[in-house]
Amino acid sequence: MSSLRDRYVHAVVRRLPVEERPHVGQELRASIEEKVRARTGPDPAEVERDVLVELGDPERLAATYTGRELHLIGPAVYPLWRRVLVLLLSFVPALVAVITMVVTVVDGERNPFVVVGEGLGAALMTAVQVAFWVTLGFAVAERNEQARPGLEGMERGLA
Repeated sequence: MSSLRDRYVHAVVRRLPVEERPHVGQELRASIEEKVRARTGPDPAEVERDVLVELGDPERLAATYTGRELHLIGPAVYPLWRRVLVLLLSFVPALVAVITMVVTVVDGERNPFVVVGEGLGAALMTAVQVAFWVTLGFAVAERNEQARPGLEGMERGLA
């Protein structure tokens, strides 16, 4: 893998299913060669580099060959994901902060800065956890063919 072209083709085909790699690799090499021959320039390496830049990110190009989309939460469930996330973030961190402050006071802490600090720290950690787990749940559910009808039903129910 010495040439820039070879490295680019390798970066594309390594993201493809094994059975598609040889065919796509040959097709991509031929396409690059054709585009390079169609151009003129003082430095052939620079022309090749320009062609590869125009082809774009290898991961995006590989995704066009496989037909998969490159996003964590797709447009089909994004509105529902956003509504659920905003709803949970609107009260869960505040609730955890209040409970944490009450428990801190009950444990004997009298310094208000410590009490508030404990509550704010707990609220921040809770917000991060809520965002992570809701996003993970939607990402997994969106990729699970059996869960998609349920997500669509929830979307209509919350609309």
